[in-house]
Amino acid sequence: MRARGLRPDEKDPVLRALLDSGIAAPALCHTAVDVCQIIPFQHSLPPLVDGVRPLIAYFALRRRASGITLGQRVYVRRNLFDRRGKLPLFLVTHEVAHVVQFLRDGTLPFLSRYLGEYFLSRLQGIDDRRAYLSISYEREARRVESCLRD
Repeated sequence: MRARGLRPDEKDPVLRALLDSGIAAPALCHTAVDVCQIIPFQHSLPPLVDGVRPLIAYFALRRRASGITLGQRVYVRRNLFDRRGKLPLFLVTHEVAHVVQFLRDGTLPFLSRYLGEYFLSRLQGIDDRRAYLSISYEREARRVESCLRD
């Protein structure tokens, strides 16, 4: 399985959820859907020549995460894909919401705020799971998920 863009059966519902949520201007939502690359990720340490993103994905996905978005690339645990390469729509929607956030806010501001909020929560004695769930970008992505139509 190789990197892929959104499938035709993913594009319309994901775009509709993004637009309905008001996460960003319509043009930015369309761009995110068009540029997003979903990468099936095997749980083995990637070679250093592949760059820093696969290395970050390795450490994030070997713990608890189902997926991690780094810019326009969405790394997803390989075992979450079905035999036809399909993923749960809520997961695709959640991760594309993060692509929108990267495009909207910029890489450095996104990462600074994301990690800052997480570590501040941890310093306040909040457990790992609750610290993750309280990150404003995660709350926003879950709100976008909730806009998926049946």
